[in-house]
Amino acid sequence: MSNSAEALTASVLAGALMAVPVGRWLDRHGGGALMTTGSITATVLLIAWSQVQTIGQLYAVMIGIGITGAMVLYEPAFAVIVSWFTPRPTLHPRLAAPVTTAKASAPLAAAVVRNHGGYPLVLAAVTSACLLASAGMLAMRGGVTPSGGKPGEQAS
Repeated sequence: MSNSAEALTASVLAGALMAVPVGRWLDRHGGGALMTTGSITATVLLIAWSQVQTIGQLYAVMIGIGITGAMVLYEPAFAVIVSWFTPRPTLHPRLAAPVTTAKASAPLAAAVVRNHGGYPLVLAAVTSACLLASAGMLAMRGGVTPSGGKPGEQAS
């Protein structure tokens, strides 16, 4: 197995080990601070990844990416979104927007990599992460959900 594959494995394991503590934090405190911190940290780690020169640095960055992934990727984001809204018979537009955006941006990302290499795409991802972290911080400040309840409360 190559060093990069081993580093990726370490990243996945770190994220898996953090899943339970992240879930507990979300249940007790909501997602605002956790997801904002994770987004900012992930942005810094992406920049650090572009500067890696040793295998030790690669492992450190990849483990950090795994930990921040547990803080911001699908599972915590879905838990936060679900806690915000009462069950409805139709798909809420806020759930459809991320899926649509991801599917629409994939061909654009492929074209950028094909024509300009991966570096502009990394810069775009870092810029997007900064903007999304800022938007997330504004949207989730105060720990109150859009339905008016506190994090961890059941919707009535």
